[in-house]
Amino acid sequence: MTNNFKSFVGDFRKSNVHDAIGLYEVIGCIQRNFKPHDTEQLKELTFDLVKEMLAEGFLAVYLFHSGAHNVPWENQDVECIINRIKIEWQTLSRIPNIGDIVYFDLSGSSKSHSG
Repeated sequence: MTNNFKSFVGDFRKSNVHDAIGLYEVIGCIQRNFKPHDTEQLKELTFDLVKEMLAEGFLAVYLFHSGAHNVPWENQDVECIINRIKIEWQTLSRIPNIGDIVYFDLSGSSKSHSG
């Protein structure tokens, strides 16, 4: 399954040229391509894909609509990121949607552009 994840990470890398990748987009990718049986399998596959993204240089970030860039989460340790997503997902009591929990951005690719 990791080989499949690498191609998805490559697709996200291309998409990240202009926009950060929302957790909801990662979840949608899993739903479309793996058709999980239940929420637990959806979470497990989502966390596996997120781990692959983090290993490939993506950072967990806050997405600020009013600013010119995204701000990385303070702790970029993979297990800390996964645990935080798990806790926040549990608190939501639903599948995350646009704007929920976390976005992913490539390291060094802040969206700070002048002019």
